[in-house]
Amino acid sequence: EDATGFLNNEIVRTSARQAKGLETILGRVAKDVPPPAGDLNAPLRAYLFDAWFGPHKRRVVKPGVESFEDLRTVLCNVRIVDGSVRVGDTVTLMGGAHGERKEYRVFDCGVLHPDPVSTGVLYSGMVGFLDVGMHSRREANVGDTICNPQHLKQLKPIAPMASQQPIMFATFHPNEGESFEVMREAIDRLCINDPSVTVRMVKCPAFGPGLQLGFFGQLHQSVFEDRLTSEFALDVLATPAQVFYKYRDKDGIEHPLDANDWIDAGRHSHVDALLEPVVTATVVCREADYAAVTNEITGNFRGEFVDVQSLDGGRQAAKFRLPLAELIRGLMTRLMQITHGFASLEYDDLTYEASDLVKVDVMVNKKLIPALSTITPKREAQQVGKRLTAALKENIKTASINLPVQALIGGKIIARETVTARKKDVLVKIHAGDYSRKAKKLDHQKKGLARRAERMMGQFSLDSDTLAAVMGASKL
Repeated sequence: EDATGFLNNEIVRTSARQAKGLETILGRVAKDVPPPAGDLNAPLRAYLFDAWFGPHKRRVVKPGVESFEDLRTVLCNVRIVDGSVRVGDTVTLMGGAHGERKEYRVFDCGVLHPDPVSTGVLYSGMVGFLDVGMHSRREANVGDTICNPQHLKQLKPIAPMASQQPIMFATFHPNEGESFEVMREAIDRLCINDPSVTVRMVKCPAFGPGLQLGFFGQLHQSVFEDRLTSEFALDVLATPAQVFYKYRDKDGIEHPLDANDWIDAGRHSHVDALLEPVVTATVVCREADYAAVTNEITGNFRGEFVDVQSLDGGRQAAKFRLPLAELIRGLMTRLMQITHGFASLEYDDLTYEASDLVKVDVMVNKKLIPALSTITPKREAQQVGKRLTAALKENIKTASINLPVQALIGGKIIARETVTARKKDVLVKIHAGDYSRKAKKLDHQKKGLARRAERMMGQFSLDSDTLAAVMGASKL
């Protein structure tokens, strides 16, 4: 009861897999859930709570003849709050689709039983589907209110439209042997059924063209990647997830801040502060693991302890405030290691707070690698730079010239490593004799390497396997 907030007699013990407790659930629904309240004679107001794009048998009624037309379209799941809707009516969305308000004709409507069953009309209190001829799932804004165009100005939305924005993003690139166009087509098809994913075209010198995708969390991204692999057999390379930052100007107005166009607060007079997303995380763990969990979050993930509550079964529910960037950096994985899997984590209450942040860039052979750029607190920047350069040196196996690997903040180098070139042994056939012969060979090799380095300046590119191995260094 302490953990869930429900009394024991309020919890229904059921198993859908074993078909147990289903009658109890139906009885509790009829007893405890109030009937829908609405006015059948009022103008139409329908709440759009879901939509999907797929095959549908559209009912076509002509004088004396009824038939069904097979097609692929968007079906909108709606709850009729007031009024009614019939086939042939004209409807619109109060919020519009991407700022553009369209009018739609109702081609079909009905109930889900569990497949769509056409009824021709839906009344107040009913839940069903509408086929209004939408061509894209993105036209159906979940949470919007559907009404008749002539009543648009006199009606109020059923629920305020809260435009959900992704909280993190990652850039997807095709891996070796994959086509960018094939990847883009697959992502577009997935986005039809998941319009919450935002898509933006980007170009990286190391990877080539890619797509920056916005997600609601790590699970959202993980499921999306798994679907790309399982449904389209695609092998993609995803950069480490990053969060969205903002900056506050001198007038107190907040603006979005793109990591690719990072602003150094100290060098721009109009910038008052850089802001990063911060969340309240609740960790439930065993009492024996509580101290280790607290030390890990506050010591290694920039967390601040807020409160702790004792639960039954010898468990503790501890609350922390910590940056969202730290949470997606691998906090849950670390908690699983500490608690041996006996921990759960949830977070909410996302706000933006001021922080001293810098952008660490990485250059290989004086060529910027944007995929390895990372945003980090200023006090940790040098440590992050050293990890990245060391990881690059370790993973670049072959080089025909000496490669400088540098980590920078702005134009200042904070860490450097050198990948030593593999040189041919030019003295292998010279066994003895005057040392000047050996010196001449070595000098000739040195000049050749210098000419090769001059020709390759800025042209070096890393393969995707090396970059994938190095990307984890920024998450340690």
